Amino acid sequence: MNKPLTIFGIISIFLGVIGGFYIIEFWVAAIVGIALIIIGVGVDIGKFSKSSIGEDSVTEFCPKCGSAIKKGSKFCPYCREKL
Repeated sequence: MNKPLTIFGIISIFLGVIGGFYIIEFWVAAIVGIALIIIGVGVDIGKFSKSSIGEDSVTEFCPKCGSAIKKGSKFCPYCREKL
């Protein structure tokens, strides 16, 4: 979790519950706290999904043009050089 957003969210929810249910400002604090926790968790999920590297990642370069190609390719897709 994104710690600053999550901590502020928990504090906001805590203040909303402690303040009472009849004052509108405390309801707003609780709603903002829930939103901050959701955003904090979502940011971390996005980091993990972008950082994963698959098996077909770029590992070779064309000797003629220098473009990045997938491992196991027989031809360069840009200059048609046989590898």
